[in-house]
Amino acid sequence: MLSLVQSKPTVPQIFFNDMHIGGVDELFAELERWDAECVSGSTSISSGNLLNSTVLDLYKAKVASLPDPLDRRLAPPRSTESEERSPPPRDEVNDCIRTPGPNGTKLSVRRLLRDLMDFMPRNDLKYRGVVYKNSFKGRDGVSAIQNKYELTSRDEAIFFGRLLQRRCLLQHVKSDHDFGDNDYYYRLRPYENPTVLNSFRIWTDRIDLGPVALIIRLKKLLTKVEIRHTDEHGMLDYLAVEFDPDYWTFEENVCELQKISMRGMPVGTRLAFAINTYNLMVKHGFIKVGIPCNAVQRQSFFHGVMYDIGGDLLSYSDLEHGVLRGNARPPFALNPPFSPSDPRLELAISEVDPRVHFALNCGAKSCPPVKIFTADGIEEELRIVALAFCDDESNVLIDEGSGEVVLSRIFEWYRSDFASSIAKLPDKVAQYLRGPKKITLTRMIGSRHGVKVKFHAYDWSTNASRCKDFDPSVLKEDETVVGRLFNSLTGSKGSAT
Repeated sequence: MLSLVQSKPTVPQIFFNDMHIGGVDELFAELERWDAECVSGSTSISSGNLLNSTVLDLYKAKVASLPDPLDRRLAPPRSTESEERSPPPRDEVNDCIRTPGPNGTKLSVRRLLRDLMDFMPRNDLKYRGVVYKNSFKGRDGVSAIQNKYELTSRDEAIFFGRLLQRRCLLQHVKSDHDFGDNDYYYRLRPYENPTVLNSFRIWTDRIDLGPVALIIRLKKLLTKVEIRHTDEHGMLDYLAVEFDPDYWTFEENVCELQKISMRGMPVGTRLAFAINTYNLMVKHGFIKVGIPCNAVQRQSFFHGVMYDIGGDLLSYSDLEHGVLRGNARPPFALNPPFSPSDPRLELAISEVDPRVHFALNCGAKSCPPVKIFTADGIEEELRIVALAFCDDESNVLIDEGSGEVVLSRIFEWYRSDFASSIAKLPDKVAQYLRGPKKITLTRMIGSRHGVKVKFHAYDWSTNASRCKDFDPSVLKEDETVVGRLFNSLTGSKGSAT
């Protein structure tokens, strides 16, 4: 049996039964040896001399005729039912709203919201020193609805607007007034919570009780769109993704996370769910609010952009440092994400597995590649990504001649998760190595000279061919007039709330 084990960033590792062949280069080298044997006839098989045989005959003799490997890791992959089953059916009847007027029709919440985003007015309106962004006056909203649906009276438009308000598709900016033909300010649901990526709608549909299955399904939805806008060099046009009609299917579906709580999840499920969610959220954030370009913007992005997960608002920092690192203090921060009184503290995984750092991708080129993690396979999957990450010379470079090991900056930032000191890092890294590389580092550790540790520079560039530049001010639902004036005079982009 031929098995593929994904233990390198881009190249699966190939096994013939229990025999490890290597990557693609090693496979071709092995096949060339077989071809040479066939030509020379240097080996015989039961069916006759190899001179009259083919490589396929040799494969059948050397591989296919032997029993399958006993190591379960080399068995054909079998996804668990909870992670591959079809999602529950959508409530297509109750999740629809009939539009008014002579040509009224039933539309899904997603379709109706997209229509409203297209035809409803949207401006930055001022009142008593506050700028209410992406809002409209009631009378302007009434006019827009009346014109769109060809209504004979404004009362019909008001009635429909109040239906939208009851269904939480629009709201008064302070939740103080019913929709009407007035000068009060209102805002569509997709613009209400700019800090929360999955706030396109309030989820009222059925709930998928398989959290890992849901996050994998969401990743597949987004990946399907990204593939259409990725060039031959692997560069992604983030601007084009946002205008792809299928992207808005993802925008709606990701709101289902509002009903998925991590409270009570088994540790393995919570670990896989949090890693997958973090990686998905980075892609989503890059598309929706833009890509941070410097340290200040990255601080605002990773601490200010959030997902609503079961009613808990969780930023990238909350997921990484609060949940996955057991509420550890982030690098360069003074405090951990969750205070002792924060109810989210119960989401923290108490026993920190440092291998999560080989699974999280913040969008930078120096990050580990994105993989899918499952609840049942999380232990083996983390083992493989650790081997893959440390096998890469750009992450772990060993120079026995100089007695140096040059590590990814990840080992420096999260040193406390790996070892008690920098001097102890080589011992930990050796656990994630194999073959000659492991032998060399082990020999260096045991020598009387010891190992000098250095760190690679971190490459923060991304795979974007086109994208928005992240502006922290987009995370503000409302702004003061004075603050906006100050930012315009100083050229400041504001700060995340």
